[in-house]
Amino acid sequence: MTSVIRALVTAALSAVILVIGGWPADAAPPSGGVEIKTIPAVPRLPITLDGRTVLTDGSGIARFETTDWQNLESRIKIDDQEMKLRGQQVRVRAARIYI
Repeated sequence: MTSVIRALVTAALSAVILVIGGWPADAAPPSGGVEIKTIPAVPRLPITLDGRTVLTDGSGIARFETTDWQNLESRIKIDDQEMKLRGQQVRVRAARIYI
C-alpha cells in the first residue's frame, strides 16, 4: 500500500500541462477556445490564462475562450498547490507545459 501512495504522490508532484487545440496560424480555432489538461488528471486545480482563473474539471481540463494563440505558454500561470488527490494530501506543481 505504501508504494501505491508514494507513486500517487510522485505523480501529483509533477503534473504535466497540455494545451489542447493548436491550429495552424492562418486557421481560426473551431470554437475560439483553448483547453488546458493536466496529466495525471488533477480536478479543481486553478489555472490562469490572461488573468482569468478557471478550476479544472473532474478530468483535469480547464477551458478558456480566447482568439489569441500567440505565446500561450508564457501567458499560462499555474501556482503550486497543496490539495487532496485521490484521498491523499499532495503538492501539485506544473513540471512542463506542452503546446
